[in-house]
Amino acid sequence: MGLGHGFSWVVLNASAWRALPEGGLRGLLRYVATEEVGDDKLAADLAAAVEAANEDAAWREEALTMLTIEEDMRAQARFMMKESAKRAWQRVSPRDGPRVEPRVESREPTSSERSWSSL
Repeated sequence: MGLGHGFSWVVLNASAWRALPEGGLRGLLRYVATEEVGDDKLAADLAAAVEAANEDAAWREEALTMLTIEEDMRAQARFMMKESAKRAWQRVSPRDGPRVEPRVESREPTSSERSWSSL
């Protein structure tokens, strides 16, 4: 799928690995979905690389700072909600009275909210 930024993205459904015939793609998707290596050489190489990376403290520290797109969107949404609440509070609060900071709660969406967002 081309997005016009010079990268090519391939989207695969790893959970459907059982539907594929034996071969490299099935082995790769099986590993992604289950972390089971099986007899696949690529999956074994990936598992070894993941294990080595997890044992590398400096790499782990750097990788922990990276966000997935979804995590980044959630963080931005929380920030925007807090900023909007602060601005709204400033517009309606009395100028000379005691100030109370608005509180915005963050939570994971419920299953029904997730189903609506996928429409």
